[in-house]
Amino acid sequence: MKSEMRKGAPVIGRLMRAAGDRDGMAATEFALILPLMTSIFFGMLEISDAMMASRRVVNATNALADLVTQEKKIITDDVPKIFEGAKQMLEPTATSGVSMTLVSVKLHDNGTPNNKADDKVVVEWSRDDSGGTPYAVGVDYDKLDDITILQSGVSLIVSELSYQYKSGLTSKILGSPITFDRMASRWPRRSTRVKLCTPNESTCW
Repeated sequence: MKSEMRKGAPVIGRLMRAAGDRDGMAATEFALILPLMTSIFFGMLEISDAMMASRRVVNATNALADLVTQEKKIITDDVPKIFEGAKQMLEPTATSGVSMTLVSVKLHDNGTPNNKADDKVVVEWSRDDSGGTPYAVGVDYDKLDDITILQSGVSLIVSELSYQYKSGLTSKILGSPITFDRMASRWPRRSTRVKLCTPNESTCW
């Protein structure tokens, strides 16, 4: 009997040592937790980058409107330079997915002092970063939340910026880029309106 007990002792000892050895369990736990921790880590990096891109978009949109309102008039040939200056504020983020627009709007008075319900905002001039005219002169502009801020005879400069933020992780998880759409408005600083003129100033809007 004692001999059998002695033979079984090494087996029991090995089992007890195995039960007390947590190296294998720790490795299993690590293998299970690693994907989650990796996802959290890269997710935080992605959120941080996206927030930084959003902040750059806001700054560039504000700067775009601010640059224009410092002048009494701007020349059509100088508009691309203004867009390029605002675009540089987005760097080092890639700027291939950026579109920018400048619009000068004014309040169109219905002629009835006691009835402002029919007042509307119309476009004086507009330009985008591709050289186009996104809004025709005189068309209604309905993107302002509160038109009561406008005064008769005073124009408002509005900048619109749309940016498609895209990264490798975003594309794999979401399947499409994140689009940031921002808008800013500024009053002219040196006059009641900022004119847009051709190079020889033969035509101004």
